[in-house]
Amino acid sequence: FLNMLEKIAEDSNAHFLFAGYFDSYEERLAPHAALHGRSSWIGFQNDIMAVHNISDVFVNPARSGGGTGVVYALQAELPVLSLSVGDGGLVTKSFPEIRDYEHMAEIALKLLRSQVLLQQYQKISREEAPKFSGGLVSRIVAEFEKFAQRRLS
Repeated sequence: FLNMLEKIAEDSNAHFLFAGYFDSYEERLAPHAALHGRSSWIGFQNDIMAVHNISDVFVNPARSGGGTGVVYALQAELPVLSLSVGDGGLVTKSFPEIRDYEHMAEIALKLLRSQVLLQQYQKISREEAPKFSGGLVSRIVAEFEKFAQRRLS
């Protein structure tokens, strides 16, 4: 994964923001010179949507789980790059298939260089996000309305 990010980092517009738990961040990035000064680790964040609001693309590493992170990225209308396996692959079926990390790097570089392609991926995110909301927003709004009615009564 880090080798793939190094390839993307060759573009001067690329910067990687790692949020969450990342054991031995400094040690793991040490052998990847292209990532020095091109990445930041901000640790665990209580408001991941605020992080998404300052991001352009969500890159999902191959891992067990990961689907929830992808769903949050979709809600923020972020283009999502995920291999077509695992939970991330299930959530990103409407995006063009990504076969491997080399292919992911190619697509990431195209997104960095093409506003039109970036907008196409954002459109997919906008269209896909409601499929994964499960009515959560509607339930939250209904609870707020009940609360407001009780406070006004």
